[in-house]
Amino acid sequence: MKEAMPIKKKRFRNGYNTEMVVNQEEKRRQSQEKERKEKELLHIVNQQVLPRLRELLSNNHEEEIRKGACRTISIMIASNKEELIQKVIDAHIIEPLVELLQNPELDTLEEAAWAISNAIYYGSHTQIKHLVSCGCVKQLCHLHTCQEPKIVTLCLEGLENILMVSDQKDSAGSDVNPYVQMIEAKCFEQIKKLQTHDDANIQKIATVLVKTWVEKQDDGNATCEVDQPGFGGANSVVCFIQILYRIICPKQLLTPGFGSQVLY
Repeated sequence: MKEAMPIKKKRFRNGYNTEMVVNQEEKRRQSQEKERKEKELLHIVNQQVLPRLRELLSNNHEEEIRKGACRTISIMIASNKEELIQKVIDAHIIEPLVELLQNPELDTLEEAAWAISNAIYYGSHTQIKHLVSCGCVKQLCHLHTCQEPKIVTLCLEGLENILMVSDQKDSAGSDVNPYVQMIEAKCFEQIKKLQTHDDANIQKIATVLVKTWVEKQDDGNATCEVDQPGFGGANSVVCFIQILYRIICPKQLLTPGFGSQVLY
């Protein structure tokens, strides 16, 4: 049985989506073109190209090659086909992509961030769980201090979609978002600061994150004593996490087109 996918933010990343109002004939033509490109991608993938792409992500190649490999993988993932995303996962490509989120070369780092963000956005619940197990949450958190606004935006969107998907998956019986506890308190503090960022889009996404997953809503029962004997400064972090455990995150309908970007 196919997993029910949550409502996510509208996004245009794969080179053939459009926001233009078109007639039925044009829509049919676009649908056929989209189907043709998806078949081409599947054909390419079935020619065992993914192991080669994984090898190109290694440190043995120059940055331009690694950047191109990341972009190619990003386009594949953005085809919005779970089958293709699963093939990327099965080829063990996610792990080196996550490692590239630590790359000092901004161009390569940005392409890796696009690929991971695409995988989070288009992936199923199970596939996103795999991305989390590969350590993408930690790396996305560490990039909030990056000086490149586009990279910060990608990281914020990635975290937001991970948290949103987990909320909707567990809403049947749990009031705890299992991924909230994976985000360090200092990361949430950095997200709070991004509410005053010079980039308006970053401000908006950071504000949504703060209001949905950070702030307590009418929680009068929570108390927090900082720096008690035997705990030191770490006690404030422990209490912060305990508060987050009690946050119940309602399903949200985000503004259509919010945070969308056009690539290629």
